[in-house]
Amino acid sequence: MPNFTFAQPSSTAAIAVSSSLTLVSSVILIPVIITIVIKRDHDIIKYRNWQTLILFLLFFHTLGIIQTLSMIIGKPQYCEPTIVMMAISFFFISHFMLVSPSVVFHDRLNHRKLTDTNDNSVYWRFARAFVKLPMRLIISFIIGTIYLPFFFIYNKFVDMPDDCLMNVIFTNIIYRTLFILIMGYFTYALKSVKEMFFLRFEITTITIITAPVQLLISFFYTIRPDLFADWFDYRWLYVLMGFFVTVVNGLFPCLLLNDKFRRWIGHYVYGDMLDDDQLDNLDAKIKKLQPNGDIINIIFSEPRLLESFKDFATSNWSIENVLLYEQVVKFKIDYNNMRVVDQRVHEIYDTYIKNGSPLEVNLTFEIKKEIKNKITNSTFSDDMYDNAQIHIRELMYNDTFMLWSKTSACKEIFTAVYGTSSIHGNSTDENSRVLRSASSSHEMTIPTIPSSTTSPSSVPSSVPSSVHPSTVLSTTIDVNQV
Repeated sequence: MPNFTFAQPSSTAAIAVSSSLTLVSSVILIPVIITIVIKRDHDIIKYRNWQTLILFLLFFHTLGIIQTLSMIIGKPQYCEPTIVMMAISFFFISHFMLVSPSVVFHDRLNHRKLTDTNDNSVYWRFARAFVKLPMRLIISFIIGTIYLPFFFIYNKFVDMPDDCLMNVIFTNIIYRTLFILIMGYFTYALKSVKEMFFLRFEITTITIITAPVQLLISFFYTIRPDLFADWFDYRWLYVLMGFFVTVVNGLFPCLLLNDKFRRWIGHYVYGDMLDDDQLDNLDAKIKKLQPNGDIINIIFSEPRLLESFKDFATSNWSIENVLLYEQVVKFKIDYNNMRVVDQRVHEIYDTYIKNGSPLEVNLTFEIKKEIKNKITNSTFSDDMYDNAQIHIRELMYNDTFMLWSKTSACKEIFTAVYGTSSIHGNSTDENSRVLRSASSSHEMTIPTIPSSTTSPSSVPSSVPSSVHPSTVLSTTIDVNQV
C-alpha cells in the first residue's frame, strides 16, 4: 500500500526529476515576477491582478519546494509545513478560481456599456464591484477564513490512518469540489466570451489539464489507495503543479507582452491575428490614410470602420474610451444649438469622468480636476473636454487601434470600405476611385483637435470655440494624396 509519511528519502531518479523541475521553476519565476512588477500597468498583466498573481505563483512554488525537500531529506517533519500550506491554500488559490467570474462580468459589462448603464440592480452593482481588485480580495479572504475552521474541525474529528496528509487531501477535495460547483456556471459561460487578453485560453488550459486529473487522483488516493502502485508518490502532484502554474500562469502572460508571440498565439488559437505578410499590406494601406488626418478621426468618419472598431474595443474592454470620444465629438458639434448645455455637460461628466462613474475612463488627475473646476464654476465651452479627448485619442491609438490593426477583422473592414486593391497597394487611380466612393456615401463631420506629440502622424488644425460646426472641416480623406 502506498505510504506517504516522508519516512524515507525517494529514489535517486525521483529526486533528480523533482529537483530539476523545481530548479527550472525557480529560474523561470524570478524574471517572471520582475516582469510582472515592471509591466503591472499593461492590460495583459493588469487584468490578471498582478498583486494576487504573484502570491498565487509563490504559493505553488513554495509548496513544490517543500515536497522536493521532503523527497531529498525524508524527514517526517516536512508533513507539518505541507499541512499548514494546505490549510491556508484558499487564501491564495482563490485568485485563480475567481478569474472565471471576473472575465464573464467584464465581458457582460463591456457589452452593456453599448446599451443601458443606468440599471442599478443588485446583480449589476455586484458585477461592477467584482471586476475591481478590492472586491475579489475580500471574497478571497472570506473563502480562506471559512475554509480554516472547516479544515481544522474535520482534521480533529476524522482520522484516516496510514498517511499523514490523508485528511488534508480529503478536506481539500470536499471544499474545492463545492467551490468549483458554485463557480461552474461562470466557467461554462466563458465559452461565449470574446476577449483579447487570452484569459479564457489560460483558464481553459489549466482547468482542463490539471483540475480534473488532480481531483480524481486525490479522491481515489484517499478512498482506494490500493489502486495505486507502490512506486506512486502523491507529492509529485504538488511538484508538477508548482512547475505547471509557473509556466502557464506566470511565463505565458509575460510572453504575451511580446507582440510577435501574441500575434502568433492569436493566429493559431483564435484564428484572428494577421501573419507578417498580411500585416505589412494592411500597415501600408493605413499609412497612406494618415497624412491627411490621424487614423482615429478617419475611423470616426466612416460608420463601417467605427462599428468594427467598437466591436473590437468591446472585446478589448476599452469601449468606454470610444464612447466618450464619440460623445465629445457630438458635444462640440451640437454645442451652439443645445438648449440645456448644463445637462449635457453633467451627463458626460457623470457617465465617463467622475470617479466611480459607470463608464469611467482612464484620465489623469489633472484632466479630471480641470473639468470638475469648469463644471463647478459653470465655465462651459465647446472645448472644455478637449484635453480629455486628446488623452483618450492617444489611448485609443496606442492601445485599442494598434491591437485592432493586427487582426483579420480590421483587414476585412478596410477591404470592404476601400477595396481589395487598396489593401494590397495597387494603382493610385483605383485607390482614389474606391476612397472617393466610400467617403462620399458615409461622411461625418468631426471637429479636429490639437494633436499631441504621442498621437499618430497627422496634421489636424485646432477648432476655435467661436467657429460654428457647419464651418468646421471634416476629416474626409484627400484622395489625391493617397
